Amino acid sequence: MGIHNEPGVNRLKSIPSSSELASKVLKLLLDQNDPDRAFVPFSAGDKTVLLVNNLGGISNLELFAFAGLVVDQLALKYEMSPVRVYTGTFMTSLNGPGISVTLLNHSRLKDRKLVLAALDAKTSALAWSGNVTAWDRIGKLDLRPSPPEKTNEYVVQISADPATFTKILQGAANALIQAEPEITEYDTIGVPH
Repeated sequence: MGIHNEPGVNRLKSIPSSSELASKVLKLLLDQNDPDRAFVPFSAGDKTVLLVNNLGGISNLELFAFAGLVVDQLALKYEMSPVRVYTGTFMTSLNGPGISVTLLNHSRLKDRKLVLAALDAKTSALAWSGNVTAWDRIGKLDLRPSPPEKTNEYVVQISADPATFTKILQGAANALIQAEPEITEYDTIGVPH
């Protein structure tokens, strides 16, 4: 999915488990037989720099659990290990409920030390939350799948006056229409340095 909810590479019919989602994302990033995305070569044994980004609406618990799954699958399925892991809210879509994964092939860099020094450098950028240079965990996180969705629809019966509801809805719509120029202006303003 795009940062503003643009369509992604495919539409899923159901929400996969975290492990399945990590597997799908890594396949999109690492499948060397995919001519649309295999422009960065990766192979077993490569060292990587991994960035797991929160689009804004994921809790730290979920974010780090997902990052752990990605690190595990990189090792088990692709025989790759990250030399740095960046996990945090770096680029958001306000409170978008999603995660992005970025991989840099550290093994294929011309000047590996220079790139790591730049990534490790101190910064005053507020969103840059630093890195993890080792990802050692004791034990395995027991992620359980969500319970199956209920197929029965539950309809709550609430009595409401249709005329009052219509006035409320029209008032909200009119307020939004009147505020549109100001909202658009805020959407185009950059943060001054």
